[in-house]
Amino acid sequence: MLLNKFFRKHHRSEIVLDLYLIYQKFIHNKIRLGNVAMFHAGRCGSTVLGNLLNQNPEISWAGEVFEDMQKRYGKYRWRKEKPLKILEMIMYSRECRYFGFETKSMKEQHLRPQWIDMNLIDYTRALYKLGFKHFIILKRRNYLKRAMSATVGFKSGIWH
Repeated sequence: MLLNKFFRKHHRSEIVLDLYLIYQKFIHNKIRLGNVAMFHAGRCGSTVLGNLLNQNPEISWAGEVFEDMQKRYGKYRWRKEKPLKILEMIMYSRECRYFGFETKSMKEQHLRPQWIDMNLIDYTRALYKLGFKHFIILKRRNYLKRAMSATVGFKSGIWH
């Protein structure tokens, strides 16, 4: 408890972040059986699938963590915060047997230079090094319905 307070107080220091990550890995790696990454292009049912997976008590589904991080850190501070390191910290901050999250995997989405700035192959390799051994590729077969869903989302501002 005292250690968590210390890390929250000094969370901006790179050394403290690294130490905190080592601490979290030590605590939660004992029970972790696997990590799951979902790739999709959006408007394909990923939120529904993530919510279903999250109903299992052994799975902690984080959703679109890069969307949340972009909103939290803003447009320009994003790259300085090292997205994969933040993902790793989120991953090990959760006490669960399986951790999962999703990425909009097209180059103009989460992988674009202002966000993760990696191609899909390098990004998948980086996730594998972080311990992601299970991958879901989600695709909506009817592209017209996907386009209609996006249009409704833009006009209404309601995305899920």
